[in-house]
Amino acid sequence: AALKVSNMFIDPIESWPDQPVNITVDVSNTGIEGISYSLPFLVNDVRAKSVQVDLAGGASGTVTASFTESAIGKYRVTVAGKTTTFRIVETGKHTLHIISTRTRFVFTLDGTPKVTPFNDLVDVGMHTVVFPDKEEIQIGGWGLVPFGFAGWNDGSSQLTRNVDVQRETYA
Repeated sequence: AALKVSNMFIDPIESWPDQPVNITVDVSNTGIEGISYSLPFLVNDVRAKSVQVDLAGGASGTVTASFTESAIGKYRVTVAGKTTTFRIVETGKHTLHIISTRTRFVFTLDGTPKVTPFNDLVDVGMHTVVFPDKEEIQIGGWGLVPFGFAGWNDGSSQLTRNVDVQRETYA
């Protein structure tokens, strides 16, 4: 019997203090004999929890462990050599990411000028993002080069977008 662990999934990847974060992995028994194993989940290299895995030969399934952390910060989770991270952020806030193909592209967030790439904590709720139709950006030896707003990832070309931040959000 041999236990194989794959496909680690975290939900949510960003949470608030003392709120649950669920870590799910796929498990499979690649042998022909049954297996019974206590699968350790490490948080910052310390065993935080173990989940019992019982699989017949050739069987597979999923295993989930739930964690809560009270301190704001970044936490590393390791399960069977696979590692990923989650973050605990200030209650009432989540990270908003505004990414463009050009760095230093100026836009406004709730009327305040910002530049891309933008990654910062904002209050939960609605936010207005406005890109200019055109922007001149200083490029090395080229000087000021004009760039136009091409659109959002969903194909929309509206310059204004209302973004409802309820969890870590990419706009």
